[in-house]
Amino acid sequence: MAAAEKAPYYRWNFACAAVNGVIFHIFFAVFNSATVVPAFVGTLTANPVWVGVAGQLDAICWPLPQLFAASRVLHLRRKMPFYRATAVARGFIVALLAALPFVLAPGPALLVGFLVAYGALHFTAGLAGPPFMDIVGSTISSRSRSLLFTVRRFGGGVLGAVAGIVLVGPVLRVLPFPTSYGVLFVVAAAVTVVALLAMSLSREPEGQAVTEKHSFLQTVKAGLGLLRADANYRRFVISRVFICVSRLGVPFYIGLAMWKLRLGAAAAGPFLAALMAGTVTSNLLWGYLSSRRGNRALVQGGAFLTILPPLLYFFSARAEWGGIYLFYALFFLVGFGWSGAEFGSINYVIDVAPAHLRPVYVGFNNTVNGIAMVAAVGGGFILKYAGYDVLYGLAAAFAALSLWFTRDLLEPREKGATPSVVVGGTRGA
Repeated sequence: MAAAEKAPYYRWNFACAAVNGVIFHIFFAVFNSATVVPAFVGTLTANPVWVGVAGQLDAICWPLPQLFAASRVLHLRRKMPFYRATAVARGFIVALLAALPFVLAPGPALLVGFLVAYGALHFTAGLAGPPFMDIVGSTISSRSRSLLFTVRRFGGGVLGAVAGIVLVGPVLRVLPFPTSYGVLFVVAAAVTVVALLAMSLSREPEGQAVTEKHSFLQTVKAGLGLLRADANYRRFVISRVFICVSRLGVPFYIGLAMWKLRLGAAAAGPFLAALMAGTVTSNLLWGYLSSRRGNRALVQGGAFLTILPPLLYFFSARAEWGGIYLFYALFFLVGFGWSGAEFGSINYVIDVAPAHLRPVYVGFNNTVNGIAMVAAVGGGFILKYAGYDVLYGLAAAFAALSLWFTRDLLEPREKGATPSVVVGGTRGA
């Protein structure tokens, strides 16, 4: 049995992390960046630039602060107090976000208020990223982490698909705008608090830490040093950059479907269910591959499948048959591919990082991903000035480049895949 499974409170911590992930998928369903959020913002403004910003805001604001967070927790033997502080802040922000549709009339004020609060919520969540990953990495072994993330994503995906059918679709169909979204945001706020409480109840053992404190600038230099010293990590980060940029067309699938099929906002519910069904179905495959083949296979499989949705756009744009079923397939593939890419990425970077440098590996990778997602905001400008064909052609090309850079990745479970790296003149303490 692995050391993590022998640690005190292993079962309790596994349950806390699993409940946290499963319940959080209701939040992810309500604030889904491929369906509900673009539909909400698209009702407030016809400018595709703002729709593009809203659709990428979670992927930008969540990764960007993680290197700063890593610098704050790198020297700490216990990261849970830092995580709990961010949980309190997130609770207040999500409550504010839920109140906006009830206190602001549809218009620029509601648009700006939503974007600011939504971005702040994900920024604060990003601060929790490195401590969360370190807690999971120090309490759950590699093989059990595969099971954990399968449970989180499979159970959460089922819950998210059900939410799309019985909550999102009916609420958007029955209630007027923006009250309909306000009701959804209130539900999301409530489940967020429950999910954060579940993870905050974890019991973290004392772990490894770097002996001295590192400033943010020192941690940035450490991250850049990792890119130079660890060729495998460098290939992984470059692949992640390309796959992040390849998402530049995702926020516009829902608008394209509503325009081509002449559907209302309530269509976000069924398409959300299709996306979540892709996530659920994929996790059966990803969990098996992770356990049997390792997490490199997940990174590669996710990159390959991310190429398919923009290619399906070209097929659907020229097909005279299929209609709504092609769009169901498109959203299914978005969930299927992105789930593999994220599932593999999370596990891969935890596995490949030396224990005492895990916050730097995780934080630097995620911060670079956030910077890459800023480029993905350009999807709105591309759509506005060049059209759908150019937009989705670029999306497919970037996904293909991501797949190309995964070809020489090492499998973390093989001997020699985890390097011995020095940061700040010290090793683990």
